[in-house]
Amino acid sequence: AFLVECCYQSTATSSCMFLTGAAQNYFVLKLASGVGIDVPSPFKTWMMAAFGPGLASFILSPLLAYYLLAPEDKKTPDAPKAANSRLVDMGPMKDSEKVFGAVIMAMVVLWATSSSNGIKPVVTALGGLAVLIMSGVLTWNDCAKNDKAWGTFVSFACLVGLAGQLNNLGIVKWVASSITAKIIGAGLTPVPAFFVIVLAYWIVHYLFASQVAHVSALFQPFLLMLVQTGTPGIPAVFTL
Repeated sequence: AFLVECCYQSTATSSCMFLTGAAQNYFVLKLASGVGIDVPSPFKTWMMAAFGPGLASFILSPLLAYYLLAPEDKKTPDAPKAANSRLVDMGPMKDSEKVFGAVIMAMVVLWATSSSNGIKPVVTALGGLAVLIMSGVLTWNDCAKNDKAWGTFVSFACLVGLAGQLNNLGIVKWVASSITAKIIGAGLTPVPAFFVIVLAYWIVHYLFASQVAHVSALFQPFLLMLVQTGTPGIPAVFTL
């Protein structure tokens, strides 16, 4: 249980620390842009904003897991030997694996410098996929059989379109303004209002089956509520 929890927390933390770490990260920027909040140098700004909280999570999560889910075996001297044995069984890296690693690294560099090189992230993604197919690392059948990727592709298109229409019709601003008026009417100043809105956003998250659904439904209204109650735009984006 200890190792599983540590793996889960480290995966969740690392996916939040980098813009390319999770599918919903770019979606967040798209939604923020839809309400007039554009994040400059997205990759760099995202990493700088997430570095401190992410580092704290990397340090504290194993300590809390060790305290709450103490492992029965606290010493595993044979683990390094077993790992080395598995590496020997796997053998040296294949050419296809080297090509795959090089393509991924090139894509990350292009994503990280997209604000300066002018290449849109989607162009980088499609270009990387094309190189992998042309080099034989992947085949079109591999891509066609990846039903999870196609499901994500279609669902994201629907969610982006839905969020855009809700914003264009003024529903997002209407909901945010209505709730903001009640918050201000309750006499809350910007700091208490900030904590109330953020806490509500986090609690409601547990009613959704996925982060993507949560972000799609609630990110824009809660972002506008934070801004309307006095929180600057970019800090509001990264807080949520």
